This record gives sequence, structure tokens and C-alpha cells, in this order.
Amino acid sequence: MPEFEDTDNWLLVAQAGLAVPVSTHWAVGLSGRYTLDNTPAAGLEKDDLAVLATLSYSLKGFTPEAAAGR
Repeated sequence: MPEFEDTDNWLLVAQAGLAVPVSTHWAVGLSGRYTLDNTPAAGLEKDDLAVLATLSYSLKGFTPEAAAGR
């Protein structure tokens, strides 16, 4: 995401994750997010790595039929 006035000021965010159903309505997930700021604020690091854990609930359920939109 570069800035229009200053192309040396940019931010890169990359995220990847995986969610796994553990029952009909519940799923757990784990993902990682890497952020790189070319011009960080004073005293801050240029890069950051976050590990995220999620717990999801679906009213329709995590069945193959629900995922296909049936």
C-alpha cells in the first residue's frame, strides 16, 4: 500500500491461516500475520509477526453442503 505523494512510504501485510472444523458448528483456526512498515514511527520496529488463534461458530454448520451454498 504505497502512499501517492511519497512512494518510499509503504506498508506490506501478509497473512496465511488454516481453520479446521471440530464439530458440526464449531471450528478452530491458526494464522500468522507479517507486517513490514518501510517508515515506522520513531522507536518502533520495521517488522512485526503476529500469531492468531480463532474459535468460530457457524449457525448453518461447517458441512460440505453448507460450504457449497446449498
